[in-house]
Amino acid sequence: MSTVTDFELRDALHLSFLHSTDAMVITNTQGIIVDVNPSFTRIYGYTQAEARGKTNAIVRSSHTTDAFYKRMWADIRNPQIGFWKGEIYNRCKDGTEIPALLTITPYKHEGKIAGYMGISVCIEAQKELHERLIQHEKMVSLGLMLAGVAHEIGNPLTSISSIVQMLQRKVEEPFVGEKLALIREHIDRITHVIRDLMESAHVNSDVTETVSVRDCLTRALELVRFHPQVRYLSVVMDVSDKDSYLVVGSATRLQQVFTNILINAGDAMDGKGQVLIRFKTQNGFYQVDFLDEGSGFTAKSLEHAFDPLFTTKSPGKGTGLGLYICQNIVRAQSGAIHVSNRPDGKGAQVSVWLPIKT
Repeated sequence: MSTVTDFELRDALHLSFLHSTDAMVITNTQGIIVDVNPSFTRIYGYTQAEARGKTNAIVRSSHTTDAFYKRMWADIRNPQIGFWKGEIYNRCKDGTEIPALLTITPYKHEGKIAGYMGISVCIEAQKELHERLIQHEKMVSLGLMLAGVAHEIGNPLTSISSIVQMLQRKVEEPFVGEKLALIREHIDRITHVIRDLMESAHVNSDVTETVSVRDCLTRALELVRFHPQVRYLSVVMDVSDKDSYLVVGSATRLQQVFTNILINAGDAMDGKGQVLIRFKTQNGFYQVDFLDEGSGFTAKSLEHAFDPLFTTKSPGKGTGLGLYICQNIVRAQSGAIHVSNRPDGKGAQVSVWLPIKT
């Protein structure tokens, strides 16, 4: 019966270290890196020479606080525990931060701790899948809720629409007729919103209507002029009168996008301040920028702005669906939407790109 010699065992362990697909780090008792395997270099970008002599702080991300590190090493050095295992974000050499399942265990020589080994399993793909599953579950729950809401709203809305149409046929005074027409347009917009929500915001992209982006924006401004958070805003438009800004899409849905952005701007400024709307033409797209004077986006808001059900507004004031639906509408029209903070630091910026009609 053959036995494995100590030399063969050490050789097998060394080969495992070299050929593991997971990043591995060996440190001394002071936490100074003694060696890293090729997978560490491949994943995090640091060569063996760059990593040696450093601490694990070279991959420390913005997610990892001093308190977190203190608790982690307290567990590792606690004789009753003796290791640490959990999810963590590590930072690559290029600044990218990736999620990992990290295990740190001490290794011993002659009964004494000689150093520590860290094994980092990249779980970026698993995290993305998990987040998609969570989003799917949210949308299923939302769909069930909306089925009931749409029924409760749809029936009285139909009655209101019928009454408005009846009044329109009888009223002769122009001012009242204009207001009834505005009410009916709002009713139509609510109907479209309900339909979009019932479709879980998967907007039909089969639209062939030629529309003017400028006209859609002008109509959106008319629709929100009585909104309490918009009516006192100063809206400045930087737009050329020589261009009609024609695109292929849905006027109603583009108005919905612009209306949502304007109301969000009003909420961010508590109904007071200026919104600059700037038109640009570049690379076959019309770019419409909305710049407000609010507090801007936090890092978390920038990361989750288009997530369904994410909102920074107080309960009852926001559903967390506005930008999510806007994104789907714009994408259905082969465009894009992006949120950021203004370069001058004076508020938030929402940019919409729509392909120019050829």
